[in-house]
Parts: sequence; C-alpha cells; structure tokens
Amino acid sequence: LKRASLDIKKFDCYSDERLSFIKRLFSCPVLDTLQIEGRIGKTSEIGTISGRFTEIVLNGSELDQDPMPTLENLPNLRILVLEVEACLGKKLRCSDTGFPELRSLKLSKLYNLEEWEVGKGALQKLSTLEVSMCRRIKKLPQGLQSIITLRRLKVSMMPQQFLGRLQMK
Repeated sequence: LKRASLDIKKFDCYSDERLSFIKRLFSCPVLDTLQIEGRIGKTSEIGTISGRFTEIVLNGSELDQDPMPTLENLPNLRILVLEVEACLGKKLRCSDTGFPELRSLKLSKLYNLEEWEVGKGALQKLSTLEVSMCRRIKKLPQGLQSIITLRRLKVSMMPQQFLGRLQMK
C-alpha cells in the first residue's frame, strides 16, 4: 500500500467552504499523514476522522474543546503532535484504553493547558513523550506511571513547579 500525506500551511477556517474542506480532509480514506498549520476553531467541525491516519500534527488550530476524545479511537494513529495553541482548553483527557497504537506524543506551546489526565490502560504503546512550553500545567499525569513502553521523556521550558514534581524511578 502506498502512503499519502498532506501538509497544509497558513490555513484559516473562517468560512463554511473551508470548514467543509477540513471535514473532507479528516475523513479522506487515502491519507495516512495530515499536518495542518492554522486555525480550525470548533472541534466539532472536524467531523468523522478516517481510521487510516498514522500521524496527525495540529499547529495553531485553536480547537475550542479537548481533541483527545475525537482522536483517541483512531486504530492506526502512531504519532500525534499538538502545538502552538492547537487546543485552547484547560484540560486534556486520554480515556481508559485510548490511543491503542500511539508511539509518540508531543504537547508544545499549549498555553491554556492546566491539567492532563491519562486513564487506566491509555497510551499503552507510547515510547516517546515530549512536553514543552505548557506554562500552566503543574505535573505529568499519574496514568503515565503504568506505561512500561515509555523510553524517552523530553521536558523543556516548563515551569519550576512542574520540574520540581518530576521524579526518576
């Protein structure tokens, strides 16, 4: 099978026509990788997402709600990057058994993020986690402790309170 990817730069979703385009992109059955730089706005506008995606990068999307419930059931998603205000909410939640195939997660420059929860059994294949410049988050989720596949944790430019809570085990 051939891999297909799409990288969209400087996209802003302020019209119905562009919202329709976003829905078609996320439901496209031939795309494996989607990288979008620009405003999407309403999480509900994403619609149904193709299960074929292995990588999704959202940069500056300004999603109004936690995107995790929409993304965590994608059966083939291995890489997820949320950066530069990809979501504007204060909380992210990975439900129990969510993200069954995710290997790499990057959370960067999510300035409103205060809390991140990871349910039991979520992210069980995660090997790389990067958290940077999420100034309001105070600690890593308890649920990460049960992930035995985590090999690389990169933390940069985080508040002192966050860094003080990191413990090596």
